[in-house]
Amino acid sequence: MRIRMIVQVERPSERSPGAIRQGEYTFDGTTVHVYGDDSRLIGTAKVRPGDDAGAAARKLLRESRRSSDFYAPINYPTRGIV
Repeated sequence: MRIRMIVQVERPSERSPGAIRQGEYTFDGTTVHVYGDDSRLIGTAKVRPGDDAGAAARKLLRESRRSSDFYAPINYPTRGIV
């Protein structure tokens, strides 16, 4: 059974409303498998007994965004009045 999760990947600021990422994970007792909102496997992580599988899954989902700038904000140059 896949468990849904939502993580904050960018805090809100004056210039941005912030950003979240949605995904799902499964846990088989030793390994967490994280899937994106498109159901593609993002990554896996070994989890030791007593560790929080949900926290490991959220970390994987949050860090997976860093590998791509596709969803990064577009910084336009400021234009003065001519």
